[in-house]
Parts: sequence; C-alpha cells; structure tokens
Amino acid sequence: MIKTKLFILGFLVTVSLFAQEIKPTIKPIVLSTNYTIKTNPFAMMLGPFIYTSEYRIAIENKTAQKQSVQIGFSYLGKNSLMKSIEENDSLYKANNYKYAVRGFRLQFSYRFFLDEEAPRGAYFSPHVSFSNVNIMLRQNSNVYRDNYIKGTYINYAGLFGYQIIQNSVAFDIFMGFGYRDNRWVEVDNNQTFPIDDADLYYFKKNFKMYFGFNAGIAF
Repeated sequence: MIKTKLFILGFLVTVSLFAQEIKPTIKPIVLSTNYTIKTNPFAMMLGPFIYTSEYRIAIENKTAQKQSVQIGFSYLGKNSLMKSIEENDSLYKANNYKYAVRGFRLQFSYRFFLDEEAPRGAYFSPHVSFSNVNIMLRQNSNVYRDNYIKGTYINYAGLFGYQIIQNSVAFDIFMGFGYRDNRWVEVDNNQTFPIDDADLYYFKKNFKMYFGFNAGIAF
C-alpha cells in the first residue's frame, strides 16, 4: 500500500513538473486586409508636370497570398506656383490673363511581396504611368483652345517599397528607377510643333527616378 501511494505521488509530481515546462504559444492575430485606398496630399502642391497640382487616389487589391494590384487615378490642375505668376506678372494682370490647366494621370503596378502576406511588408513592383496635360491661356471667360501647350509623360519603372498597415491605416513608401518618354508640344490650329524640354529635368536623357509615398485606409 505504501509503495502504491509513493508511486502515485511520484507520478503526480512528474506530471506537475512536466506541465510547468509547457507554455502556451499565443500568436498575434493579424486581421486579413484585401484592399487599401491611398493618396498623397503633397502631390497637390506639385504634380508630375511643372505648374500642376495632382489630386490622386490609388486603389490596391490583394490578388494572391503575396501579390496585389494597384491602380491610380489623378486629376491634374493648376498649382500655387502658376497662380503666383498670374497674380504678380504685370502683363498678365494688365490683360487679365490666366492659365487653364486640364490633365489626368493613370498608374498601374503589380506587387510581389517578399516576406509578409499581401498587402503588408516589403515588395517589388513593375510600374507604368501615363500622364497628359493641356495648358491654355484664358482671358476673362474666353479660353484659347486653338493654341495651347500639351505635355505627355509615359514612364516604366521597377519599384521597391514597404507598406505598413496598423489599425486600418496604411502607409506605403517606395523608390525605384526606370525609363521615361516625356514630350512637350505646342498645338496651333491643329498643327503640332515640338518643344525642347531638356532643361525641365534634373536627369538627362530617358532616365527616371522614383521616390514617394502614399497613405490611406486598409480594409
């Protein structure tokens, strides 16, 4: 009887010590995110073209465990620099000249996430962007539509970025390099005349560098 009690007591002590060594592993719960909607308020001060403001919205959709697609839409208008020229130039003030700026931008990128599940973490993304703007002179309510300056930017790039999503807030920072095909022309009564735009860019030739961010909501 004493041996039996000692055996049971030893068994219970062993089980108790073994149980103390087992610690439950609790993994943090990461809510699944399928969409992000983002913008960049600083683009309103300077868009892809000189003298333009960009009002951007970018929509990202998760397509696979580590992949997503993002499409961006932008309206391009007149920025504060061009408004300053209108207000301070004596010729413009005397003749009541102003500029009418109308344009748009479309962006497309497909993202491959390297570590975490999309759309979180580090990623690589092929990226293409198309922008178009018309800059016309306006006097009072009369817009000179037969004579204007037209800009067209087509960019192809590879982007590396990192997207943080916390409490349904998304912050996406990226940089990259690529190829640009940018053109400026003057349109006069349906005739087109190329404009030398070499002095408009910091990098010469067709080299394009990206560095930027977007922020918004995730759900």
